Amino acid sequence: MKTNALFLFFVLSSLLYLGCNQEKSNKDMIAGKPDSATMAEMKKPVLKYDDRGNIIERKDVMFTPNKRIGNRNFYTYKFDEKNNRIQEVSMTYDTTNRRIMKTVCDFTYNELNQKVQTVFASYDDTDKELSWVKNVFKYDKNGFEIEDTQYLKDGSKLTAMQRVRDEQGRIFEEIYYSYNPDGTVKETKGIQYDATGRVLKTY
Repeated sequence: MKTNALFLFFVLSSLLYLGCNQEKSNKDMIAGKPDSATMAEMKKPVLKYDDRGNIIERKDVMFTPNKRIGNRNFYTYKFDEKNNRIQEVSMTYDTTNRRIMKTVCDFTYNELNQKVQTVFASYDDTDKELSWVKNVFKYDKNGFEIEDTQYLKDGSKLTAMQRVRDEQGRIFEEIYYSYNPDGTVKETKGIQYDATGRVLKTY
């Protein structure tokens, strides 16, 4: 996978999501008493696993620039019978134990176990929806992702990324599109690569 400014821009524009994975009293952390644990312990995420080894819960703490304990995060994950992660829910609480943000990301897979859709939504402390976006993925005959299109809730396109690959999955071109509200293309950007992944051209 190549890392480049275009790809990073697309990932950030997709929000994912997300977007979007031990105990001296882990329950104190969740009960709004973070100071009851040591700083070293608070820096370690607290993980819970199912019997198949999947992480189904995660708890961690954010710190302010002056190293004081700040917001706390609580994540839950769901998996299907094939161990595909089908949902991620994250909730952020302030130091008074008030929930200030919630995000939900749902994943859909096809019969080949390929992720074909993600839906991301975020909510404020009253459960008012703040954002919603859907990504739809397409694959070539060899199972490599060749398209990622992002939609708003009204069905209009927001962005799209297309990749030109060879039989081995090597990327030779990436094309990024952004769209106007009426569905017309607003902007197009692209990068072309040689067989070694070196950038040949940007446009």
